[in-house]
Amino acid sequence: LHERTLTGMHASALLVDGARGNTYAATHDTGVFRRSGGGTWSAASTGIGERNVFSLALVEVDGAPILYAGTEPALLFESRDGAATWTELPALRAIPGRDGWNFPVKPNLAHAKHVDVDPRDPRTFYLSIEQGALLKTNDGGHTFRELTFASPEDRYNKDTHRVAINPHDPDELYLTGGDGIARSSDAGQTWERIATPEMRIGYPDAM
Repeated sequence: LHERTLTGMHASALLVDGARGNTYAATHDTGVFRRSGGGTWSAASTGIGERNVFSLALVEVDGAPILYAGTEPALLFESRDGAATWTELPALRAIPGRDGWNFPVKPNLAHAKHVDVDPRDPRTFYLSIEQGALLKTNDGGHTFRELTFASPEDRYNKDTHRVAINPHDPDELYLTGGDGIARSSDAGQTWERIATPEMRIGYPDAM
């Protein structure tokens, strides 16, 4: 069975909540959409002030689902009612150096590209800002701290795409970005570069 949905839209992320039978799609220009079961898609962006949504994530805290949506410009929103309404997490606006975040393609706005959750604690996750920073929170996005992984000679300094977390050892992280792949064995405190453009892995994204 083949199906065409959200025709003409630029879908940037897809999230399936199998436990509750909901599917969510993030799009450029038109926000978030939700579908229950095999039904029709409906707009689900109330409270999200930006129309370009890059990333979606789902966690459960004390048995209750929480959705996250990352946007361009780089902001983060959460929903606790299945995307019926969203609330901005304002801590992202207070990150030092935020004014220097940018993306080299017009409109030159950085975006919240990916949310990667620590499997041990749903309140702990990594937020990749393309381009600008790698951020970590231990309280569900109410506060963030920046992790230092890049060196001044990196061509795409602080260009972060996503973090792959080893499910058997969640302190082991792999970060993809504009300068290749970096690895951390201590939950992001220190990093080593393990793949570079010179290794013909010049601009990795998915991992």
